[in-house]
Amino acid sequence: MSKKVKIILLEDVPNIGRAGDIVAVTEGYARNMLIPQTKAALATTQSEKTLQEKKMRAAKISQTQLAILQSQADSLMNTELFITARLKDGEQIYGQIKPAQIIKALNEQAHLNLTAKSISLAEPITSIGTFDTTVNLSPDVETVIKVTVIANPKTKPASVDEDD
Repeated sequence: MSKKVKIILLEDVPNIGRAGDIVAVTEGYARNMLIPQTKAALATTQSEKTLQEKKMRAAKISQTQLAILQSQADSLMNTELFITARLKDGEQIYGQIKPAQIIKALNEQAHLNLTAKSISLAEPITSIGTFDTTVNLSPDVETVIKVTVIANPKTKPASVDEDD
């Protein structure tokens, strides 16, 4: 029967646990695989105490960051962005409004530093009008803003337009 030892995982290990977990594994697996690859360290009373302190500090920081993100989400809730687009036929626009265009306008207006991955569109925006758009500030915090697409006043009829 194999002897088990307690280790602290320093990174995620499939089928064993996540970084920071204290788990029991066979002594050979810990000694020959996990510890030499710096994926784990032996769990001593001192290292367990240090780990708990780190987790408590990380939880406090996480709560603070979550509160900051929630206040940003609350301030964005009433935001309305205006994006101009060229029309091709009635209310239809050329192409579509993409998340990159929305995030560029949002970052300029709200002085944020978000990426296009933060925007969730229910469906592509292909016409003028007002659309609800979800902004994900983090996996736990999201808000909805309004994106209003308006006709570009400089738009010429499609047959005359030579700029593109």
